[in-house]
Amino acid sequence: MAGSSTPRQRHSADDRRREILEAAVRLFAERGYRSTGIIALAAEVGITHSGLLHHFGTKEAILHAVANERVERDTAIYTEVFKDGGRRAIERLPELGRHFLSDPLRTRMFSVLVAESLEESDPLHEYFVNRFQFGRTLLQFMLTTGIQRGEFNADIDPVLIAGEMQAFASGIETQWFLDRDNDRFMRTYEAYSTALAKRICTPLADA
Repeated sequence: MAGSSTPRQRHSADDRRREILEAAVRLFAERGYRSTGIIALAAEVGITHSGLLHHFGTKEAILHAVANERVERDTAIYTEVFKDGGRRAIERLPELGRHFLSDPLRTRMFSVLVAESLEESDPLHEYFVNRFQFGRTLLQFMLTTGIQRGEFNADIDPVLIAGEMQAFASGIETQWFLDRDNDRFMRTYEAYSTALAKRICTPLADA
């Protein structure tokens, strides 16, 4: 029957899309979006540029697909770490560092794409503006929850500290790209978590 080959065809198309996305991650991480052409991307996959466009339509569609995939992965770990708010969330900050080290290629790609999206006319500008706003909102929720439970000092400013935490994460990632020292990276994450807890947490009650 004609329809009997449909599952195999769909699986093959899905596999090809996955190959294209993996190739895009590699090239965008190494060269950036602007310096990666459709022909080079197609060659990386081993297909023609028309074959590549058959699956995604435009290079910008591929850009949005790889960005969405990275954000989905990040959102899962951020939500897990910060969902309970308060002191425990601060203690779990190093888990974000381990998440970064588990997939450095995609994290590098994300950083490169952010750097290419500073102008309002850039295709991912609004996307990243919204993404960083989501991150600050999540951090502010975590901090506000800690204040309400009496785990954080009442005089801290959740808006400022959320921005500081984002700046730390972005900065330490950039440093790691330059020296690839995993041990120092994780020790810095742990030291920041400890210092932040000392600065904003209320003293624990005696047992």
